[in-house]
Amino acid sequence: MKIFKFSRWVATDWSRCSNSCGDGVRARNVYCERESPNLFDSVSENIIVPDAECINVEGPKPLSRDLCSGTKCPAAWHVSHWSECDADCFQTRELTCMKEGRPVTLTLCDEHLTPSLLQKCPDCDPKVLVQKREFKWQSDPWSECSADCGEGVRTRDVWCEDVESGDVPKQGV
Repeated sequence: MKIFKFSRWVATDWSRCSNSCGDGVRARNVYCERESPNLFDSVSENIIVPDAECINVEGPKPLSRDLCSGTKCPAAWHVSHWSECDADCFQTRELTCMKEGRPVTLTLCDEHLTPSLLQKCPDCDPKVLVQKREFKWQSDPWSECSADCGEGVRTRDVWCEDVESGDVPKQGV
């Protein structure tokens, strides 16, 4: 292989850091170029050639990717996934104020950027949710008989209860 003395590494400017704060990556194009004389006039052109031509002349190829650091990141809100829809067709999620990967006091996060913690479930019908839940009848013990002898009446309270939560459903649902 013929080695040209005019082969050299050329690198474009570094890109911006991939993150505006904290660690990120920056990139640039690096290629090998050689001066190629033009036989028709005195002006020469530079052409891109295989990296091997520069490695033999100038040494290893310069980095095309590098780590970079922006400023320290401010505290920011992090939210959990939405919960399942409840009986009233709402979902909730938890909120944490984080800085540098650690939870910090909520006052360090911008209160004007606080994400919503409650949302209406899309395409939710409370009647359908109630039908999917499991219920059972509950009752208090029987009262004493209203008469000492002969016919009398005994009473007790009976209600329907959600097996999982113990809630009593609203009437009409």
